[in-house]
Amino acid sequence: MSKAKRKALTAAFVVLSVLSLVVVMLDSLGRSIFPVAMDTRLTGEEPHVTADAFCVMTYNIAHGRGTSLHQLLVREKTIRRNLQAVAAYVKAVSPDVLGLQEVDVDCNWSGNFNHAEFIAGCMGFSHCRFGVNNVNEGDYKLNYGNAVLSPHPIVRFENYPFGDARLGEKGFLVADVEVKGRAVTFAVAHLDFRTAKNRTRQVEKMIEVLKEVDGPLVVMGDFNCDLTGTEDSLRLLVDALSLTTWTPRRGTGATFPAKRPATRIDYIFVSGGLEIVDCASPAKQLTDHLPVIAVIKFK
Repeated sequence: MSKAKRKALTAAFVVLSVLSLVVVMLDSLGRSIFPVAMDTRLTGEEPHVTADAFCVMTYNIAHGRGTSLHQLLVREKTIRRNLQAVAAYVKAVSPDVLGLQEVDVDCNWSGNFNHAEFIAGCMGFSHCRFGVNNVNEGDYKLNYGNAVLSPHPIVRFENYPFGDARLGEKGFLVADVEVKGRAVTFAVAHLDFRTAKNRTRQVEKMIEVLKEVDGPLVVMGDFNCDLTGTEDSLRLLVDALSLTTWTPRRGTGATFPAKRPATRIDYIFVSGGLEIVDCASPAKQLTDHLPVIAVIKFK
């Protein structure tokens, strides 16, 4: 990185830090700047899981900021409360495997603690693996990525960052989890939000890794594009790996933004050895995304 770019990045971090300090000072005076959604009850839209199936859930938890504009505008105490709310809702759903995106492990903007381990502890999930994709160990720490959590053993784990940017880097993880007495491979991904060109490159890397999987495969996450839209990135992934997903019975299945969902960018896909028998994106406003929950059976 050039000297000029380093100076610009440092200046940006200083500005963000000052803004954060101002917000914390205001908040300490009892002034609520942004509302925090805390309703952790089931919505009634969650799919029913039968004894011969297992449940999978993907959720972008937005760095713990809840429904606020940015995590810099939220105190650590509130971030922990937001994550507790997410954990309470997920625990009520009781998935066999949970995939998370925008999970912080050591970030100045969100309390410098491991959000994945915090959620796992709140839910009583004994197995948790974290994949760091954005690594910045400078004066302003920003280390975050994806995570996979389960009450079942995670027997293998690998993480694949798409690049080495110090801000906004994305990636995917691959984990084998023992579900219903069988090993299933789960990929949890977060694709770039900026350009289709970037997403296509990232999908190609995913295909390169996942084409080697010879057993049941579940691919889930925040893909920042719609399978049915004009962009080809997700169709490339689906076609190359022979994946299928759930077609909503009503509506579009939109997942973003949570308050007024307009586009479907969060998905759960399965390979040929599996079948999604039910799926939903409940209207649960704990972050800026809606969760996606799928009930899956072995064929």
